[in-house]
Amino acid sequence: MSQTVATFATIFFSMILVNNYVLVQFLGICPFLGVSKKLDSSAGMGAAVIVVMVIATAVTFPLQIFLLENPQAVEAFLADYKASVDYVNANTAEAAQFCFHAAIL
Repeated sequence: MSQTVATFATIFFSMILVNNYVLVQFLGICPFLGVSKKLDSSAGMGAAVIVVMVIATAVTFPLQIFLLENPQAVEAFLADYKASVDYVNANTAEAAQFCFHAAIL
């Protein structure tokens, strides 16, 4: 019974948040609706959307390719990250002093 409820909850939240056709379409036309009364402002918004999309693609595509082609590097990074988090959680005072001296915060 519990597994069935969990499955239905997963489907329900996926339907609302991830696979929501109306929400996806609304977010896609949001820049158009916001500034479509004047040509200058709509052209500026269009250019801004293009710049943001180009930058986001230029950053995420190489990362995705690197991550897919180098799973051992990802695993090593995650292991090192877990070790650092465990160290900070175990030695909070020492980690706080290090952050202070290194001017991290």
